[in-house]
Amino acid sequence: MIDLTLVSAGLVLLTLGADVLVRAVVTLAKRLGLSTLLISLTVVALGTSLPEFFVVIKAQIDDAPGIGMGNIVGSNIANLLLILGVGAALKPLSTAPATLTRDGMAMLAGTAVFVAGTSTGLITPWIGVLFVGLLAGYFLVCVLKDGGVEADDDALNVGPWLALLAAFGGLLALIIGSDCLVRGGVSLARTWGVGETVIGLTLVAVGTSLPELATTLAAVRRGHPEVILGGVLGSNLFNLLGVIGVAALIKPIPVPDEILHLDLWLMVLATVVTLLLLRTGWRLDRREGGAMLAAYGAYVAFQFGLFGS
Repeated sequence: MIDLTLVSAGLVLLTLGADVLVRAVVTLAKRLGLSTLLISLTVVALGTSLPEFFVVIKAQIDDAPGIGMGNIVGSNIANLLLILGVGAALKPLSTAPATLTRDGMAMLAGTAVFVAGTSTGLITPWIGVLFVGLLAGYFLVCVLKDGGVEADDDALNVGPWLALLAAFGGLLALIIGSDCLVRGGVSLARTWGVGETVIGLTLVAVGTSLPELATTLAAVRRGHPEVILGGVLGSNLFNLLGVIGVAALIKPIPVPDEILHLDLWLMVLATVVTLLLLRTGWRLDRREGGAMLAAYGAYVAFQFGLFGS
């Protein structure tokens, strides 16, 4: 009963928080004269990456690197295949060539840097400094190159400070809601004897990606694909360079062999394939979204050994 209550409360918080967040993001962009994409790449991406940050830090304290690293790699795979897959399956997601050229390539470059940083099996504080510095440089470029935004009827009738407060309120609801769902799922998985790395790559990863999923559903409903793409691209960069970079400053992070030899490369594959699909016609259509969801389902089934030993 406790787990069911947590799940129910989490779903309600995710739904309400996502709706408030999307409208607050549009409002902030309108009031500050910035693009919705920029706000999504920064405010939304940072906020929806907070669950991953807390999980990684907690895993560092508890000496459970499988949970922490599995969560980051698994979350990025979930963001690409599950979150974008759901969004495209519901409504084709269009992207501007400039967005894919700058932000898509930044995500690809960040992924390459992350792979290089993990190649020794240990992410040191110096590598963490490099990660954080590169991320800060990228977002500085985004701010300097931003082209502004047109007025939008979906904006809240409030000033920028109240819009910012509403955005943080929505993010807080997303974080609390996802935490409720993660706690129940992890507890059940441990009861069933599932390993910590598998839990990190699947249940915890999906749980900490629930803010992105809830935001995606709200953005589809309100017709803001730039919030979806900006949130996913920015969140993946935050996860790889920001979350892991800051965590490595606290304590070196060992990379489990199973992640280093398999899941890391599956994340790279998912990144490359997603960018290629976005390049074909500058959008993800429903058929491509369905294929991405099927691929993610196969990945989760493989992690739980459903394809045989």
